[in-house]
Amino acid sequence: MIHTLTSITHNINFTASLSSFNSKRSRPGKLARLKQRMQRDQEAVRKIPEEWEDLLIDSHFHLDRMVTHEQFKKCKTLTDIENEVSHLAKFGMGVANFCDPNTWFQINQWIKTDLRIVYTIGLHPSHLTSSPVTEQELAFIGNCLGSPHCKGLGEIGLDFKYAKTQHQVDMQRNNFMDILRSAPLHPRHVVVLHLRSQRGWNAYQEGLKCIITLQKQHHKFHVHCFDGGYQDVQDWLRECPNTMFGITGLVTVESNMRDAAKFIPTDRLLLESDSPHLPPTNHSIPNNPWLLTKTTYSLSHIKNLEFPVMRQILNANVVKCYNLK
Repeated sequence: MIHTLTSITHNINFTASLSSFNSKRSRPGKLARLKQRMQRDQEAVRKIPEEWEDLLIDSHFHLDRMVTHEQFKKCKTLTDIENEVSHLAKFGMGVANFCDPNTWFQINQWIKTDLRIVYTIGLHPSHLTSSPVTEQELAFIGNCLGSPHCKGLGEIGLDFKYAKTQHQVDMQRNNFMDILRSAPLHPRHVVVLHLRSQRGWNAYQEGLKCIITLQKQHHKFHVHCFDGGYQDVQDWLRECPNTMFGITGLVTVESNMRDAAKFIPTDRLLLESDSPHLPPTNHSIPNNPWLLTKTTYSLSHIKNLEFPVMRQILNANVVKCYNLK
């Protein structure tokens, strides 16, 4: 059965923590901050479909790229992939990201074969470094956003690994803003952001400036594979209060990712595999959503929560963010 809010609160030992603040030595404001943390975590643990209780929901993965790997080349459906790796974990549902124009034609194929798949549509910034986004690409994205299976726009953004000159940086920025400006976004849509800093250019701050310029702060944002700093988190939550931060398998191997996960509020975390990229440590097979258990364990240790509680919070976060049913 799904834990009730009371049992979750008990598991996290908030009751004991509160009593320790009732002494005369308590500093003003500390109790208020703790209560706010309780409210955030309790809000995150909202009721989700019972059949997903023991499963993991992937908020970001690339089906089109997964099937280019040798192990999955013969796979035509999600069930085919599952048969290859299902011994690793249980998979509940996933948000497949289609951001490569040459594989957009696969969307209907995947959506029709498995009800566990919803998707987002976008253009990876690596495609938009040297030339402007086309009217045909914008029209295709707009059409997809009208589908109930399409949960958002993205990934789109800025990647300064690919933009190596000021001209290329400007091209990426202009394309990012053109896509965001022209997309027929609905309040239910999530904007999935790919932001990568390099060579002194802070993509998180540059991306935030673009969104503020366009006055798009009210939208829901999923900052995919977040590896920024504490100040980046604070700035995004202040300017764009509906921001969520994706954490990948890198949290199992890179200290900066673990540091990032520490200061992201629990109710703002999204679990993502980004498969076939960024596998957890010690896995030789291509990354896939069935490896999310290891990422969840790492987050449970970082947040000092029991694994079932962490899993339930992460699932509830993605269900709420992407309006999954």
